[in-house]
Amino acid sequence: MYYCGGQVHQNMRKLIVCNIVSLDGFYSGPGGNVMAMPFDGGFSDYNAERLRAADTLLLGRTSYEGFRSYWPAIAGDMSQPAVEREISHLNGAIQKVVVSNSLKPNEVTGGVRPTSCGARTRTRRSQHSKSGRVGRS
Repeated sequence: MYYCGGQVHQNMRKLIVCNIVSLDGFYSGPGGNVMAMPFDGGFSDYNAERLRAADTLLLGRTSYEGFRSYWPAIAGDMSQPAVEREISHLNGAIQKVVVSNSLKPNEVTGGVRPTSCGARTRTRRSQHSKSGRVGRS
């Protein structure tokens, strides 16, 4: 059981976090360009595996906007590797939740649910640390 938004929920869903980070701690290149990171075939295979197993994709605004502008065109591009086209299809079909304090509902497409939780999350974390409660029983 867990508590969220003042409501009690019975089943907590599993959250799997995947990040690309260089050995020296960087997650993007100059100017925030994530494409500067060293990608290889194993990276795409792993991403496809994770998307096949997932039912919801949790993204921040910047990642959502990058995915939205990059992935749709890959699906029909026969010059792209098959695994990249599969990722494009999976990415287009999966439910998405975008956590953002700046993204507006009219700026999302395809059943994406924007969620603003910055202040609420900080408040809950602060309350939990004071009470010793972590939101589960």
